[in-house]
Amino acid sequence: MSEDRMIKDLVAASVVTTGDFVPVQSASGVEAIKATVGQIVSAGFPKGAANQILAMNQTGTAPVWVNGNPPFTAANAGQFLGVKPDGTAMEWRNTYSEDTMEGWPSVGAVVVNSRPIGTLLGWESKPSITSLTINGLTILLGLGSNTIDLHQWTSLESISIPHLTTSYGTIRIRASNTALKTISMPRLNLVKGAININNLPELTTFETASGTEVSSIYVANCPKLSTVPQNIFANVIDFSGCAIPQTAVDSVLRYLKQEFDGKNNALSMWRGILNLSGGTNAAPSANGIIDAQTLIARGATITLNGTAITTTKRTTAFGIPDYDTVSDKGKTLAVKADGTGLEWRA
Repeated sequence: MSEDRMIKDLVAASVVTTGDFVPVQSASGVEAIKATVGQIVSAGFPKGAANQILAMNQTGTAPVWVNGNPPFTAANAGQFLGVKPDGTAMEWRNTYSEDTMEGWPSVGAVVVNSRPIGTLLGWESKPSITSLTINGLTILLGLGSNTIDLHQWTSLESISIPHLTTSYGTIRIRASNTALKTISMPRLNLVKGAININNLPELTTFETASGTEVSSIYVANCPKLSTVPQNIFANVIDFSGCAIPQTAVDSVLRYLKQEFDGKNNALSMWRGILNLSGGTNAAPSANGIIDAQTLIARGATITLNGTAITTTKRTTAFGIPDYDTVSDKGKTLAVKADGTGLEWRA
């Protein structure tokens, strides 16, 4: 719609009257068309100023004009419109390539507005960045086997990728990131690869979505880490050398055991590797020990702090009765006398 046509339509609808201005966006930026339209009179709308936009006030009682789209020129090509960190006004921001990190700032707190789908985040050393927030990124496709590979970010204390849901490759945070305290990916629920985050002396928080599925997760030798993502599922789960409390240890064991209760099917039983030993990780409670024994009986490998947990019971599937490696040693499988099923017989 042309600027003149828009102005005429506003006047015809009695939204504005002649005499003042209304902000419009043109090829060269946001400009004020003056002397042809006037003060807004319909519904008690207030008079605005150049480069402002109409919005509701914070109490929801009346419309107000607020500072909106700042002027732009060809130099702003490819930038995003966002709110300033102090919340006072809008501003044009750079969008950077998460693939090459080309043009990224190199010092302090960095906020990146990304495309929704990317390939690789990492490689380039950024030793003076203290925090990294990547908005808008939802899917990482990966380059080679990795999707995230950060190293030599020696001042980095926090990573936040709030919208990331899927990674089609390994997420790797290397030991050279010695200052890292927080990794937050609260919507991440699928990793088609591994998560390798090891040997970070200051890490206290690692956050993903509840029920994240990943082939294997290694978050080991992080002595200050006291959290485990809720209901995480992987073939290998290794949080050894951390500071996981008893409630979290029990929660991991309970989820892996209960998720497959009642499924007499070898393909439905979790028979992976869980390592929550070392560091100051807590020993499981009595209930946690029972869940661990059940998992071991199903074929899982469990390593925990505290008393060694062993069991001689083994769970089978497909109608074959469970057996005990001690009391059933040397027995053979036979049909019951009443023909109703199978049994281990001396």
